[in-house]
Amino acid sequence: MLISKTFMVIFPLFITTLLTYYLSVNHHLQYKKYLVLVSICLLIILNWAGLITTLVGSVDGQAANDYSLLFIAFPFYILSATAFISEYSGNKNNKTPAFIDCALYLALPFKLLSGPLESPSIIRQFKNIGVIPSTSRLIIGFTWITLGLFMKFVIGNRLQPIHLVNSVDPIISIICALIFELKFYFDFAGYSFIAFGLAKWCNLNIICNFNHPFTAGNVVLFWRCWHISLGQFLQKNILLNFIRDFKSRTSKAYLASFIFIISAMWHGGTFNYLLWGVFHGVVYFIYIQYIKHTRVPKVLAVLGMFSFFIFGRMLAIDPNIERLILKIGNIFNITYYFNEVSWHLIKESLIYLNYKALCLAAAFIALEFYQVKKQDKYFYHLFRRPVPTLVIFIIFLIFGVNSGELLYARI
Repeated sequence: MLISKTFMVIFPLFITTLLTYYLSVNHHLQYKKYLVLVSICLLIILNWAGLITTLVGSVDGQAANDYSLLFIAFPFYILSATAFISEYSGNKNNKTPAFIDCALYLALPFKLLSGPLESPSIIRQFKNIGVIPSTSRLIIGFTWITLGLFMKFVIGNRLQPIHLVNSVDPIISIICALIFELKFYFDFAGYSFIAFGLAKWCNLNIICNFNHPFTAGNVVLFWRCWHISLGQFLQKNILLNFIRDFKSRTSKAYLASFIFIISAMWHGGTFNYLLWGVFHGVVYFIYIQYIKHTRVPKVLAVLGMFSFFIFGRMLAIDPNIERLILKIGNIFNITYYFNEVSWHLIKESLIYLNYKALCLAAAFIALEFYQVKKQDKYFYHLFRRPVPTLVIFIIFLIFGVNSGELLYARI
């Protein structure tokens, strides 16, 4: 079994690398701007066929089997391969790197499971890779790794709202979506920061995938701060490739909004992910077309962003469409909020939550708001100073040794 799993890790990567390098060196692809779209369609087909699971796990999600291609983070390989081909195929001014550099770019350990979706330009840094970091890189890397370990293992792993997903009570559904939003943030950002710090130790500068997203005042700023590398990747490989085909401002806004559907379907070819993408695209379109240049009271802006977080996550986490529709309908059913039986069920459901982890998460985000208010331009600098780093490292050593699955790019 171990040999077969190892084979499933190495063989698809080797074939992908060979094909990627061959297309980059020997062919000028006339329609290479469609590569990302084609690759996402391929991933949707593989998802429907059961060969890969949804990129973001959920309680009723399709379970990965022993030979699941997601075991090797196939979605990241595919998009990285299309980026490499687009960068070098038929480009006489941009010499194709060596085969070993192509293989290292596709399988770079720091982006293997969670991203970031690095541009092929990172290959220029490969000549500087080293195993003995400078003192400054050692310290900087340690602060990021410590922060990531704290976020992932002390907070993220202890936020366990899965048992709430099956409930259709509107209050429980809202609480479940809120906790899942926090869990995804601390889980995904946590191991992204671990990868970022490890890359620093190897003298590589990869993309920092998060920048205090919950402090964003609107959806445009939020998506500039959440999974930054994916946004940059889609902007470069889809938006900029097709934007010239659209003349009016409104049509360009439609294109930008449609990219959210593409992103959602890359995460998983299921109907709830389609709804997730449509929702984000519609909200994005409404904001840039009608709200962006208007003065919105701060209270309404905060409530709007809160609703955006909750409703979007509710769509993403529940693949049971009948139950999801029932949840959405119940949110607007006023009788649920005044039903004594419902409140009794809520109390029973919430008793199992880890309130210490929730308090830590709330305190962490409050400190993020404080740092942003102080206009500290360095990402998460407040948490990476000497004393905070020492404190959260000690907390991790005492409370952070626990098991937990990867919620994003899970295996």
